Order: sequence, then C-alpha cells, then structure tokens
Amino acid sequence: MKSSSWWGMVLGVAIILILPMVLGGLLLVQSRLAEESYRWVQHTHKVLAKLDEIHGLIGEAESSQRAYLLTKSEHFETRFRELVAKIPDKGGEFSVLIQDNEAQVKRFDQMQKTLKERIAILDANAREISTLNDQDLNVRLEVGAKKSEQLNLELRELAIIEQKLLDERRVRFEAANKQFQNIAGWTVAGGFLLLSGVGFLLRKESRSRSLYEVRLADARDAALDAVKTTSAFVASVSHEIRTPMNGVLGTADLLLRDATLSAKQRDGIETIRGSGRALLNIINDILDLSKLQAGEMSFVNELYCPEDVVEEVINLFAAAAAKKRIELTPHISADVPQQVSGDRLRLRQVLANLVSNAVKFTESGGISVHVTRRREVEFDGKVCLRFDVSDTGPGIAKEVQFRLFQPFTQVDTKLARQHGGTGLGLAISRELVQRMNGAMGVESTLGHGATFWFTAIFGASDADSEVKRLEDRSIMVLENRPMTADALQAHAVAWGLRPYMYRSLAEIPKEGPNKMGEEFQALIIGSATSQDWLQPLRQLRSREWLRHVPVFLMTDQEELSEHALLREGIVGTLKYPFRPSELYNRLAGSHASSEVVELETKLDLPPSRIIVADDNPVNQRVLRNQLEYLGMEVVLCGHGRQALEAAQRDEGCLILMDCEMPEMDGFEATRAIRRWEKEESRPAIPIIAITAHVMSGDAEQCLESGMNAYLSKPMELEKLQVMLSQWLPTMTKAQSGGADELPNSKHQEPIIDEEQFATCLTGDLELDQDLIQMALKQVEETLEKMQTALQEGADAVWRHAAHRVRGSTGTLGFTAMAALFHEAEFDATSRDARERVLAGLRSAYTQLAAVLSERGLTANLEAAVQL
Repeated sequence: MKSSSWWGMVLGVAIILILPMVLGGLLLVQSRLAEESYRWVQHTHKVLAKLDEIHGLIGEAESSQRAYLLTKSEHFETRFRELVAKIPDKGGEFSVLIQDNEAQVKRFDQMQKTLKERIAILDANAREISTLNDQDLNVRLEVGAKKSEQLNLELRELAIIEQKLLDERRVRFEAANKQFQNIAGWTVAGGFLLLSGVGFLLRKESRSRSLYEVRLADARDAALDAVKTTSAFVASVSHEIRTPMNGVLGTADLLLRDATLSAKQRDGIETIRGSGRALLNIINDILDLSKLQAGEMSFVNELYCPEDVVEEVINLFAAAAAKKRIELTPHISADVPQQVSGDRLRLRQVLANLVSNAVKFTESGGISVHVTRRREVEFDGKVCLRFDVSDTGPGIAKEVQFRLFQPFTQVDTKLARQHGGTGLGLAISRELVQRMNGAMGVESTLGHGATFWFTAIFGASDADSEVKRLEDRSIMVLENRPMTADALQAHAVAWGLRPYMYRSLAEIPKEGPNKMGEEFQALIIGSATSQDWLQPLRQLRSREWLRHVPVFLMTDQEELSEHALLREGIVGTLKYPFRPSELYNRLAGSHASSEVVELETKLDLPPSRIIVADDNPVNQRVLRNQLEYLGMEVVLCGHGRQALEAAQRDEGCLILMDCEMPEMDGFEATRAIRRWEKEESRPAIPIIAITAHVMSGDAEQCLESGMNAYLSKPMELEKLQVMLSQWLPTMTKAQSGGADELPNSKHQEPIIDEEQFATCLTGDLELDQDLIQMALKQVEETLEKMQTALQEGADAVWRHAAHRVRGSTGTLGFTAMAALFHEAEFDATSRDARERVLAGLRSAYTQLAAVLSERGLTANLEAAVQL
C-alpha cells in the first residue's frame, strides 16, 4: 500500500470524526441562542399581559367607584374594595417580571406613586361621599380624572417600552432561528459532502486494495512458480549428479569389499567414497531446503525410542571422533520415555547435523549429548524433550550468532573453508524442529565452546514407560576419559547403582572386600587402544577380592580376538563411545543387545537372473558388479523396449528399471509389460524402479505406472539386497543353481548341474575357458583365505569368503561346491566342523577341476591337484 493512500485514509477518518463534532457543537450553541431569544420574547409577552391586567384592574376600580358615587350602592363599594386590594399584588408580580430592566423598574416605581395617589383619591371619595355636595364631588371627579389620565400615560409609556423590547427580542429570535436553520443546512450539505468524500475515498481505497491484492496474488503466484521452478531445477540437477555418483559410490563400495587391497589402495578408495558421500550430503541438504520451502516435506508418525536415536547418532560419528581423539558421550535423563511417537528420521537428521558440526569444529576435549524431559511445558498428553549438544570447540561470538540459522551463511569463512559445508544444515534443522512444534537456539561464548539445543513435542506412547532400575549393587569403573567417566557415573546412579570411579590403577585400593566392605557386580575397564587394557586387568585379577568379579572391556577396537578375551576372563565387550542401553542390558543380564552383529549383514539370496534396464554404461557396470557380488546373473538392457523384449522372452525373474531412458522410458516400459502380462495371462514379474529422482511424488509415479517398489541412486548394496530379498520369487533348483537346496554337505549333490551349467556357456571355447578359469581362480583364492581365517580364528573373514563364492558357484551350476560353501557360511561354527568342511571343499574342487579339464574347459589341472 502506498503512503499517499495511507495518509488519505487517515485524513478521511479525521474528517469523519472531527467535522460532525464541530457541526454538532455549532448547532448546539445556536439552538441555545435561539432558545434564549424565544424565552425573552415570552418574558416580554408576560410583562405586557401583566401590565394590561394592572391597567384593567385600575380601570375597573375607577368604574366601580363612579357607579358607587352615582348610585350609593354597597355592591359597587364592595367591588371597588376588592379591586383595590388586588392592585398591589399584581404590582408586585409586575415588579418581579421587570426586575432585570432598571429603566422599567424606575418607571414602574413612578407609576406606583401615581397609582397610590389615584387610589387615595378614590378611597377618599368613597369615604366622604356622604359629606360632599355636587360641586365638591365634581371637583374631585375632575381631579381623579386627571390622575387617571396621568396613570394611563405612565402605563402606556411602560407598554410602549415593553413593546419595543418585544420587537427587538422577536427580531433577535428570528435571526437566531434563521441562523440555526442556516447552520442546519450547512450541516446537511457538509454531511452530504463528507459522505461523498468518504465514499470517494473508500472507493479509491477499495480500488487500491483490489489492485494491491491483485499484485500480491501475482507476486504469490510468481513466488510459487519460482519455488516450483527451483524445485524442478534442483530435482533435475540432483538427477544429473546422482547418476555419475551412483557409479562412483557403487564402485568404491565394491572395491572396499576386496580383502586383497593394500592399505594404501584402501585409503585411496575410502577417500573417494568419503568425498562422494560428502557431495551426496550437500545434494541432500539442498533438496531438503527445497522441499521445506515448497511445503513438500512430509512427516511420519511412528513409535520409537529416543535413546536409540541418540545412540545411533553417537555410533554414526564415533569413528570421526576417534580419529580426532575427542570424546563423544550421551547423557539420557532417567525420566525420558522409552517410547514416543513422531518422525524418527527427522529427529535423527537434526541431531546428526548438530553432532556432525560439533565433531567438525572440535579439535580437543569432547562432545556431550544431553536429553532431558521438560514436564513443565507439556500439555494434552504430549511429551516435550530437550536435546543439548555441547562441545569444547572454539565457540561463537554473540554478535554473529543470529546468522547461524540463515541459509548459505557461514559465521567463520576461514573455518568453513577448512572444514567444508554449505551453511544449510542449521537452517534446515531449525525448519524441521519448528515442524515438530519445537524451538532451536545456541548458547556460546567465543573461546569457551558452544551448546546447540532444540526442543520437540512428541506423542506419548500408550505403553507404560517404566524408569530403568537395577539392583542396588556396586560397580567399579576404571576410566581415564573425564567426559566418558561422568556419563558412566551419571547413568549408573540413575539406575540405582553405586559406582566407584577411578582414573588410574594406582587410585584403586589394594585392600580386600573386608576393608572396602563392597561386593562388586561388575568391573568396567575403559580402553583407548587395543593394548592398554591387558596389564591393568591382570594386576586387578591378581587381587583376591576382584578375581571372580565379571569384567567388561569398553573399547572401539575391532581387532580384539574372542579367544584373547576369553583367555583373560572378560565376560564381554562394550562399544565405545559409551552406549547407556548396552551397559544397562549387560548389567541387567540381557545379552541380546551386546551380541556381535556385523554392520553389513549378508542375506541368503537365491541365485537368480535379473534384468537391468539403464541407459548409462556406468550404472550398468555398477549394478552388474553389485548383483554379481550378491550371486545374481545379469541381463543388461539399454532402454525400455529392450527390457520389454527381455521380459517377453523370460530372460529374468525380476527387473531393475531406470525411469529415464531413450526410445522408451521406464514408466512406459512398465505399463507395456503389465499390459502384455494381462493379455497373456502371465504372472506379474517384480519391477523395481531405480532412479535419481528424489522429489515428492516420484515414488507415487513409479507405483502408479505398475512398478512394485522404488530405490533411489546412489544405490547402497545393503538396500539393494534387502529389496531383492523381498521381491525375488521362490526359485526352483534349476533356476537357482541348487544353492537354496543345499543346507549342508551331508546331501549328495552332483558335481555339476548340467542344465544350469549349460545356461552359463556361450559356445565360444575361448570365452568359456576364460570364464571357467576365472571361477576356478576365485575358488582357489577363497580356499586360501578360509585356511588363513581358520588358523587365525577370524570368524568374519571366514563367513565373508564363503558367502562371496557360494553365490557364484551356485549360478555356474557347481552344486556340490555351492552346498559346501553354504555349510561353511551358516552351519560350520566350531573349528572341527570348519576343518571338515574345508577338507570337503578341497576334495570337491579337485573333482570339479578334473571334470572341467576332461571337457576341455581348463588346461590347468596342476593347481587343482596341488590343492
């Protein structure tokens, strides 16, 4: 709205309020003036009427006396006396009426003297009438007549003056009345003009407002169009970046699974994968911001444990914190519910962003994550939790803290160049927190670290949330990392335990339990390296009162062998950084959460033939490698029409379909396949979308076209195998190469499944020999790895080696080998069982190599004989 329009509106309001008040005031004053004039006119009329009344009384009194003098009648005398008695009263009333006029008062006083003289003459005539002769009577009558004439003159003079006053007052009244009418007319005219002006202003204002609303709507539409354009642009750019990123990350992921890599090679590939994931995180941040701005960010409502989310984030950044030798500890208040309802992913995203920043900018000291419940602000059965991420980093000056939550803003450009980042994380986090009905802020002083906090409102769980409690026992903790020690002590006290905290072995008393007076439930030793726990443990074990106390070792080292731990009497290990739930379960007697679980769980997938439809050669190669790693056979298609033809030829039991391809895209190809299946009455083949599109509505579009599921690029191997396990149909022995029907080596399986083996040969002798040589070489290397793993007691290496070759041997139709590898991976757990299976594998390999050599598919039998 323009300022002139605003001032016009203000002026219009002022006129509307002030002008009626002024005109109303004028009318009020003028009406009072007219009323006053009218009152004086009425007053003058009363004076004249009273004067006429006095004059009439005097005249009637004189007439009554004359009649009495002539007739001597007592009636006239009585009448005369009555009239004379009234005259003074009327005179008094007249005197009151003219008291505001001094000139009239003087004239009336003079008239009263004349009136008294006249009445005295009349009275004397009435008393002395019997003694008067006719001559005297006539004389007195003449004298009385003269006095009457004088009195009439004076009365007439009073009347004339009052008449003049009446005329003057009437003129004033008429003037006031006319002026009142004029003002009333002006008021009506002014009101009409005012209403007209107000109407004009309102009309003008209405037009201005309408124009403003139109412009505002245009601006809104333009902004929405800009947001949509930005979202489309971001989605397009994301797609273009994710396509090559799929190749980079997928290839790096596969390379890192090769146990033959040197340390230098592994470090280089780790750098490639880390850089790729950093770029992917930037892309995700930009996408999140775009979704929030477009209002497309969706939130789900699910039951979950807040403590689990905190521990997941702690675990996620444990390696990064360990590299910088800084502590990372959680502090979960005892009253935090075990279950709340909300969006687990968004909470994890916000918390991970804050912890990531803290790890990034903290060079020494440590980071703590506190979770507390704020009951004082809870309402309607909701749960309010506050999360504080505190670090010992460089801190943030107060004058620049307001810039922290602005998109694409870096407070310290030098640190930003050193550590990287887009400046989007905190802005996105605040938006997410606000969507969770919470708030976010920072408390920091330059040089003294920082605390980023946020609150969030969650739904309460219907299940009872019991506070974690343990039996009132004592535990001993040997931990020299201060923040970790504080976290351990705080949680132990909250659980009802009595913790004894020691920073070094020298601080622990040497006396036995009789002097210490305590029987300990557990001894927890914190180990920063893989060597610094052994000597303290052996010294403590030498003390009789600690000999039978269960010992837990808390470390982040993974190279500790189970044999060494059991030899030293360690009950179990605790992961570092400290996880409260893990320690609680250990002390409570539940070991489910502390069992060794590989981070990359391998699923037992039936070897199958899968159609991959993707126009990008890099993506084709990566997907082929990933699928072959999972034991699958791959049929590659460059566009949707080829995928349709492959499906019609029954070349696969599942399709991985890219959405954007030339000639026929994934959506059209899927619809064509579904139509063909319906026409031919064929069962529907599972189709899984693989695309770099990640904006809202992409998944829905895939499902609407007839696809069964959706995977986004870059595609992680773990997610791919989970998806395959859900959608791969149940395989027959011929289709799967027999791998699914080989539970152990006691089954007498043929050395080669001829039908399956034939499907893998091309008919070109050189190509087939090359394929067989590669397969046998892979088996040879695997058997060597398994032999080394058996000698060193490396369980994970044993299982990994067996799993890798089990799928490929099953695909080639080497059923006996596949069955033995299956037993090695899943059934052989003891050393004796593994030695037996390894001997069986060597025997089966020798037989297989001999059969293949007889068929002319391998010219190198010596390696097999030597094994």
